[in-house]
This record gives sequence, C-alpha cells and structure tokens, in this order.
Amino acid sequence: NKISTQTGIGTTIAIVGVAIYSLIKANMEEQKR
Repeated sequence: NKISTQTGIGTTIAIVGVAIYSLIKANMEEQKR
C-alpha cells in the first residue's frame, strides 16, 4: 500500500511538472515575439 501511494505521488508530481514546464515554455515563446 505504501509503495502504491508513493507511486501515485510520484506520478502526480511528474504530470504536474510536465504541465508547469509546458506552460513556462509557452510563456517564453510568447515573450520572444
């Protein structure tokens, strides 16, 4: 149970990290123009 909880947390952090990275990347592309 503890392993599945840590896996879920890790997956959530990974998804959130990618989402934030995408937003920052899109923001930087907008500022270049």
